[in-house]
This record gives sequence, C-alpha cells and structure tokens, in this order.
Amino acid sequence: MGYYGNGFVLTKKLPWQAFASALPGSIAVRAYKHRTENVWFLDAWSVTTRQHWPFTDDFPEDVTFSSSLPETSSALLSSFDAFCEALPSDETPYGAGWLRATAHLSVVLDDSCFFFAGDDELTDIACHASRGTFQTFRVRFEGCAAEYSGGKLSVVPFDFIEDPETGLTREQLLALSQVPGVSLAPVQRFEGGTPLYGSAVALWPSGDPVSLLGVGTWDPFKHVEQDLEVVFEHLPAVAPLLAHSPTPAANSRPLAPSKAPWWRFWRRTADGKDGC
Repeated sequence: MGYYGNGFVLTKKLPWQAFASALPGSIAVRAYKHRTENVWFLDAWSVTTRQHWPFTDDFPEDVTFSSSLPETSSALLSSFDAFCEALPSDETPYGAGWLRATAHLSVVLDDSCFFFAGDDELTDIACHASRGTFQTFRVRFEGCAAEYSGGKLSVVPFDFIEDPETGLTREQLLALSQVPGVSLAPVQRFEGGTPLYGSAVALWPSGDPVSLLGVGTWDPFKHVEQDLEVVFEHLPAVAPLLAHSPTPAANSRPLAPSKAPWWRFWRRTADGKDGC
C-alpha cells in the first residue's frame, strides 16, 4: 500500500475544539486553512512516537461516539454492513467505521463534513454527511463500488477493458443487488485500472482536489506547508512504549511533522536529496 492519505474537508470555519473533544484522547487533530481558497482541512490521527506527515496516518475506523444518528442514517449503515457481508470472499470489506465517524462528526460540528481516504491499491473511499445525514458516499472495492446518492444505495459493477476476467461474476453481482436496500447500477468501465483517489475526486465538496491538496495525483500532500496554514492544533503528549514500565516518560512531547511523506523516504540518497 503506497501513496496513502486521508483527511476531512470543510467549507467553512467550524468549532475545531468540539471536533477534537469528540475523539479519544489518543487522537491528535490539526486544522488547516488554504491560504487562497475558503477551504479547511482536518488531519486526525492516532499519535505514536514516530514523526507524522500531514494526512498520511490512518484516522482509526474503530472510534466510538456518544452522539446519536438519525434513524435513516443508522438504517443506511446497516445496509452497507449487509453489503460488505455479501461481498465475494476474495474482496476485503472496509469503510463502515469511516462512514459512521463522518456522520457522527457532522453532528458534532452541526454542519457538513467530508472525509476521504485512498491509496494505490485497496483503499478508495469518500463520504459527505451533514448534521448526521448522509449526502453521498462511495466505497470502491476491487470488482465493484458501493455508491450512495440521491437517497439510494447501489452496487456499481466494474468492467476492466484490458482484463475482463477481473470483474465480479453475474452470480456475485446478483447476491449484492439482493441485499435489502441495494440496487444494481450501470457498469463502470475502466481502461488501465481504477484512478488514484477516484472516490475523493468524484465527490470532492469544493474546489479542485488536485490544486488544493494534490489529491488525485501521484504526489499528494507535497505542498502542505506552502499552501496551507495551521489554524488549530490538539496534540496529545506521547511517551515511548517502555516494556519495563507503564509510566510515561517525563520528557514526552508531541512530535513535529516530518519534512516528507513516509513513502518518499526510500528515495533519499546519501546526500539527503530525493533519489530515483
């Protein structure tokens, strides 16, 4: 898995502290505003002792919330869970926790909230919720996608022109379309594979994801320091994990962002410049 990234996108200044307070104490939050556009980004990640490059560490899927969701949102999440259970055995179910978290955080913020995550292999998800109600979401799997739009959850079959055997069989698609609340959408055809961050690019809430954050390219998050300014931080102190003692170290402190995404480290040459 490479080129991984995730984050939240917002179209107005919102109560960042409320967002941070709704999360477990082990999760750090950093809010950014784009220097020239009215777009804000939230980076939230489980703190560890290693350095963090913005938007490249997982927002955990297993976060629980005290807020409640509308009945329609809970029913939709149940339908998605059933969809994941009906996936073929060679597919990897994921995404339910991120969908649920986006809806809950939109309740906390009392506004719209957009989440995305993607890499160059298995992960490709985007979700837009407003005050606890899902507006749109898309979760891409290997042979299909689950898409919610216009109040309808659909399975979108994939047809890979260069490798037609990769898609799901008719029987597998029938099993997915028979999940209560799920309908079958037209086939989506690809030449050369699925696009990087395809769900995020398709559902992006405001502006151009490529120019704003590099999302949709092979070099995302490269210009964070240049294009974004930090407007809020909640950085829990972290101690090294000591096998001989559960007591935090006295000099533990939050770690500053590293100077390059983790996937670029292997390209470093002896002189410190990017290699090939």
